[in-house]
Amino acid sequence: MIRWAVFVSGEGTNLQNFIDIESQLNQQMLELVVADRPCRGIERAKIANKQTQIFLKEDWAHPQRVMEVLRRHEISQIFLLGFMKVLSKDFLDLWSKPIVNLHPSLLPAHKGLKAIQKAFEAGDSEMGVSLHEVTEDLDSGRILLQKSYFRSNHETLVDVELRIHELEREIVRDYLFALES
Repeated sequence: MIRWAVFVSGEGTNLQNFIDIESQLNQQMLELVVADRPCRGIERAKIANKQTQIFLKEDWAHPQRVMEVLRRHEISQIFLLGFMKVLSKDFLDLWSKPIVNLHPSLLPAHKGLKAIQKAFEAGDSEMGVSLHEVTEDLDSGRILLQKSYFRSNHETLVDVELRIHELEREIVRDYLFALES
């Protein structure tokens, strides 16, 4: 059984996607939702009766505090779904297992913040999302899965953002279902 901790920072729409499909998963469960600030994602988790934990900046300076909570909940995997904090080398060394991150571009292109806007402004015709393993180097870990589409010339940035968010929901669902087989 995979016991997931999902890390979030904002609205938690991809977390909600996980919550919505969890009942269809036999070998996985969402055990804990972690945030780096109070956010809508934590509210969504509470509504779904999920355990939650907020770690503020001072907590992240002591990654063993985070590790204690992960151990207490017997977490076996971490999924970053809209988590906007870069995990420290100290935390990565303590965790030592793969961490999956959802990124809104076709990596290795457009790493970091504002990836959708960067791809749009660069005129990329193929847009997409990536799931990758987290490493010390930002958005540089092994790519696990990608989904893409070709945008039309008449699409606005808002249109592209909406389509990318659809792809995010699809890729999370596809990844979780693939782990079931």
